[in-house]
Amino acid sequence: MFAVFRPGRAVCLVSGLLWWSLATAAPVLDWWQPAPVADGGAIAVNRSPADDRHYRYLKLDNGLSVLLVSDAESDKGAAALSVGVGSFDNPADRAGLAHFLEHMLFLGTEKYPAAAEYQAFISSHGGSHNAYTSLEQTSYFFDIQPAHLDGALDRFAQFFIAPRFDPDYVERERQAVEAEYRLKLRDDGRRQSDVISEVINPDHPLAKFSVGNRDTLADLDNRPVRDDLIAFYQRHYSADLMTLAVVGRESLDALQAMVATRFGAIPRRPADLATDAEPLLPESGPLLIEMRPDQDQRELGLLFPLPPQREYWQEKPATFLAHLLGDESEHSLLAELKRQGLAESLSAGLGYDSRRGAAFAISIALTPAGVAARDQVLDQLWAWIAKVRGSGIEAWRYAEFGVMQHAEFQFLEKSRSSDQALALAEALRDYPPAEVLRGPFLYERFDADLIRALAEKLRPENALITVMAPEFDQLQRTSRYYQTPYTVSPVAPQRTAAWNAGPETTVLHLPGSNPYIPAHFPVSERGSVSQPPRLLIEHPALRLWQYRDAEFGTPRAVFSAQILAPRAESHRGAAMTELYLALASDQLSAEVYPAFLAGLDFGLKRWEGGIELSVSGYADKQEILLQRLLGVLAEPEFDTARFTRVKETLIRNWRNSRKEWPVRLAVAEIAPLLRDAPRELELAHALAAVDPQTLRNFIAGFYGAGSVKAYAGGMVDAETAQRMASRVLARLAIAPERPPRLDHEVRRLRPQSTLPRWGVETEQPDRAALLYLQGASDTLAERARFALLQKITEEPFYTEIRTEKQLGYVVGSQLMPSNRVPGMLFYAQSPRADAPRLMAEMEQFLAARCQVLDTMDDAELERFKQATLAGIEERPKNMLEQAARHNESLALDYRNFDFRPRLAEAVRAETLVDLKSECGRVFGPQPRRGLWIATGDRAAADAVQNLNRASDGRYGYPW
Repeated sequence: MFAVFRPGRAVCLVSGLLWWSLATAAPVLDWWQPAPVADGGAIAVNRSPADDRHYRYLKLDNGLSVLLVSDAESDKGAAALSVGVGSFDNPADRAGLAHFLEHMLFLGTEKYPAAAEYQAFISSHGGSHNAYTSLEQTSYFFDIQPAHLDGALDRFAQFFIAPRFDPDYVERERQAVEAEYRLKLRDDGRRQSDVISEVINPDHPLAKFSVGNRDTLADLDNRPVRDDLIAFYQRHYSADLMTLAVVGRESLDALQAMVATRFGAIPRRPADLATDAEPLLPESGPLLIEMRPDQDQRELGLLFPLPPQREYWQEKPATFLAHLLGDESEHSLLAELKRQGLAESLSAGLGYDSRRGAAFAISIALTPAGVAARDQVLDQLWAWIAKVRGSGIEAWRYAEFGVMQHAEFQFLEKSRSSDQALALAEALRDYPPAEVLRGPFLYERFDADLIRALAEKLRPENALITVMAPEFDQLQRTSRYYQTPYTVSPVAPQRTAAWNAGPETTVLHLPGSNPYIPAHFPVSERGSVSQPPRLLIEHPALRLWQYRDAEFGTPRAVFSAQILAPRAESHRGAAMTELYLALASDQLSAEVYPAFLAGLDFGLKRWEGGIELSVSGYADKQEILLQRLLGVLAEPEFDTARFTRVKETLIRNWRNSRKEWPVRLAVAEIAPLLRDAPRELELAHALAAVDPQTLRNFIAGFYGAGSVKAYAGGMVDAETAQRMASRVLARLAIAPERPPRLDHEVRRLRPQSTLPRWGVETEQPDRAALLYLQGASDTLAERARFALLQKITEEPFYTEIRTEKQLGYVVGSQLMPSNRVPGMLFYAQSPRADAPRLMAEMEQFLAARCQVLDTMDDAELERFKQATLAGIEERPKNMLEQAARHNESLALDYRNFDFRPRLAEAVRAETLVDLKSECGRVFGPQPRRGLWIATGDRAAADAVQNLNRASDGRYGYPW
């Protein structure tokens, strides 16, 4: 139901700062000196020493809180505005009104009345935009090419000054909310929320239906929904309840002038923020809910009401408890439940935090055996909570966790402008202006009493317990909005007493000090010019590139090795490779969980020719993690119980793919059709008969005839890179007798007047149609033309199919290259129209594109070129993004690492004559290369033969 914190997987998102040195294995981080920067403002904003941007906090006369960010190197201008109102504030008889209002603000203002004007402006200048409604806030955000930030702000500000609430679009957008609601009718997170909303205290705001649908937003007697929208807007959308962040290349003074001129006109209304709420749980006491999910999944969840936690932003007691309870290391609760074959994962943290209250959530993904033994799982969970409460709340643990949060802030890396603007606009609501940057990372005070008081609330008598499993069939109730079968019963006092009085566990243990915390944080001097990656080694067994960072000034590095293993190429080989890697990850999870807490990560994934492994994060202990990773790959250990648990989880997840959104199923068909990649259901079928000995035999000869393509980047020198690559070869015994070969093949489609249609089955009620269009060649010039055509059609397609005709909620277009072969998608999913109708509407739209292109002049083409180039030439923000760019060039065989510069050059070289000539070949009426994928139909018996007839060969690309 709620997004909870999983400490080891998202350590950079939680908070922490240490004001004292550490008397454990962790280093003393005496270099901590935050940089307070006033930049002309009255309040100095504390920023990271690694942050070269300039900040200014100000409050406009109307009460709007603003944070300005001047970044001379930013690729995009951006802004985000957060309003302190959300679904908790919906009127009792208007479920979903806050969400509906969010939709309506995009559809025209008095100054810019056209419904798609804002979207068209953003899209045509290389930007993006979005919004969402949560419990107590609604956030709107965008990014755009830097030169057009002023124009975007002018349009954006009008949302909050003079929206039109056009009556024509009120009804259309009500249908869009209905489509969004129907889209997720089978989403188990929403189904669970629906059940919980019916079981908790009906007077609590969490009991409200937050999304809305056509019934809750229908006109009432003498009360049109438009009147309610306007009344809600005028009551809650007040400047003093808003926070704004703006990121731009301009100086702080210039940004302030933009903001004051445009946003100073937002009215300040007589509004206030509700802070009172009824108790979350009914007076009857703890409850047990059993419910049946749509997907084949099982989960035990616990929800504990808490008082609001935002005032404890310096201590963060809930985050620290989440860190302890969510531990996954050896002898933890999760490790023990896995050993018993009862659970697959565990997460813990704040389910939500609001002015009216908060809740702590614990979620355990169960196996079928875990559902049968759920009482046993609960017994162990209560024992684990008691262990944490009794012996886990120690200063050294708090300090150790704070060390890594401390380091995260010290070496804070940049993010995308829109991400930063959104994070800052929302942080202005949670932290004092001076700490809006540092606040999420602060661990300023260890308060044992405060943490214990919070831990005391995690008692059986305060819990709402949910168990979700497909095995449940004797369920008496059905939830109102998502039709979820469930039953609810009180937890007997004797049972809660037994849980409270349970014996102290002797099996579960809290972790010791973390051996992976870096002892050193070496960095290169920032501002110097980095050289392109260089080829250090090239022979049949190994090609190694090394890149020494001189730009980001971070102590982080990344090492990746793509291993060619011919055994993985068949569908059965692919399935067994997935199982092999899943077992290795499961074996490593407890042992190296401390590495995650110390800012390290590893990755294992299958690719079409073998596997890829990676380690990333702080460079200091990276080789230790790689060595352990290779040891498990070389000598995996699994007994029958672990093998069965991991295999069944894989198969279950693959089979659940049948319940995905129809449009996602359609997109997933492209790789099998173009590259003969296995489908998830084919992988499940291939794995069904594999036993432990079969897998051991498969692994035994997996690497011998292989080869490695490796990359080391960041704070890593040539000697270290060669040592790490050599360890891969030695530990996995990779020694091919001859250079192995693999060609990436892509089906080349034949131009046809009538495109072939491929059907896929879906269990969802919605229908979808997807059009895949393929380039006539694999040249950069063709790729550039596809990029421009997609950018030109992106916004008009969405506006016509989604906004004007209301054919579906999921509508869009995107580029879809396959290796070097250009490709483009248009897709729509609808609860109202069938696939033939969607296809006809999409064809009608595309048929008019070339006529629109005929009216375009060079100035307009240049605008779309700049919008396209904004994405191609966007600079990496951090080491991982830089490594991804380098590996992109390697994957496409651009060994000078110049794929994007050459593509940008090709875009600049395009002319209107080129595009007009291309348009007919891509969109019609000339024969086109492409295919339709439509859900709701079975694939024809001769579909494969039809696809072969639609092809005239294959592209081949050596690995």
